[in-house]
Amino acid sequence: MIYLSMKKTLKKLPESIKLVLFDLDDTLYDEADFVKSGLGAVAEYLAVSHGLDQSAAYKAMIKHFKKQGRGKIFNQTLSEFKINPTAVLIKKLVSLYRRHRPEIKVYQGVRPLLERLKSSGLKLALVTDTNWRVQARKLNALGIAKYFDRIIFTDKLNLKKPDLKIYRQIFKKFMVRPLEVLCVGDDPTCDFIGARTAGCQTIRIRQGRLMDLRLGPAREADYAVKSIKELSDFLRREKILCE
Repeated sequence: MIYLSMKKTLKKLPESIKLVLFDLDDTLYDEADFVKSGLGAVAEYLAVSHGLDQSAAYKAMIKHFKKQGRGKIFNQTLSEFKINPTAVLIKKLVSLYRRHRPEIKVYQGVRPLLERLKSSGLKLALVTDTNWRVQARKLNALGIAKYFDRIIFTDKLNLKKPDLKIYRQIFKKFMVRPLEVLCVGDDPTCDFIGARTAGCQTIRIRQGRLMDLRLGPAREADYAVKSIKELSDFLRREKILCE
């Protein structure tokens, strides 16, 4: 367990928490699995449409992904196989990537945690950025939408974390005070600064692609854990979860 206010008296979560607000990508599942699943769908298409070896195309895309992230994967892979990366073809591949049926699963312990939170009488919400259709497909593949009382696709609202309007809508919808909301995420660039400014409690799970990213106290969460299991243990000790 990592507490981020090490020089101060350790803070304690208020026992009045009524709502737990989750991020999705790299918080409840490994986003790298979604990327690999999408690249697999693209490789399959290239094998049919351009006669590429499916395994070789997939390995090339994974190589570029590991080197520099998603940026120019398709352009570089096509060039590697002597295929002109036209705007039309790139658009087709991006569409395939976004629209494919993801082969992903939640982190170990996520379902039991969500079930225990619900049985403890807490409300659950999920807030996720980027293309809402893509995020909806992820949720459908993960099979966890049923646990949430509200799912907020910020893309539909023309908003993006850390916009305070997101949190104000949540307070109004659930009729809760900021201190009664606990926000769980992984990304210090956006998951905590808005939530903390709005007055919520925050916990960072150090997992996924950003696990080692440190941006300083202003952007960090109030607390940090290393896994879903540690999060569950923490919430139990803080009496947020029923025994």
